[in-house]
Amino acid sequence: MSTATVLSELVIAAQLLQATLVGTVRDEETATPLSGAVVLLPELDRAAGTDDEGRYTLRHVPPGPHHILVRSLGYAPRTLHAIVPPDGQLTIDVTLRPEPVRLHSIEVTAPVPVRGLDSLETMT
Repeated sequence: MSTATVLSELVIAAQLLQATLVGTVRDEETATPLSGAVVLLPELDRAAGTDDEGRYTLRHVPPGPHHILVRSLGYAPRTLHAIVPPDGQLTIDVTLRPEPVRLHSIEVTAPVPVRGLDSLETMT
């Protein structure tokens, strides 16, 4: 058996030994599904967004330990640690704690037009 054949068989085996992560992201207080949350696997540079029902799917995840980061605007981010099996599906449901977004205040000013003021200035 040649080295190229062995390498290609290892690549195929590695591709077969991958799982799918699925789950739902919900509000911790109301259990409402969170649409638009992001579920990340930072070490793999992979991410998935949640649908209208808070569901996400990450396919072709290699087996072993992984960090999972879940974020959504208006919620505290959450990091989980999971051991992904060699194949099949792993369900990880997540709740996020609401956390208000604090914005800096902005002062907006605009000139206030006074009707007739411009005509008085031109008369003097």
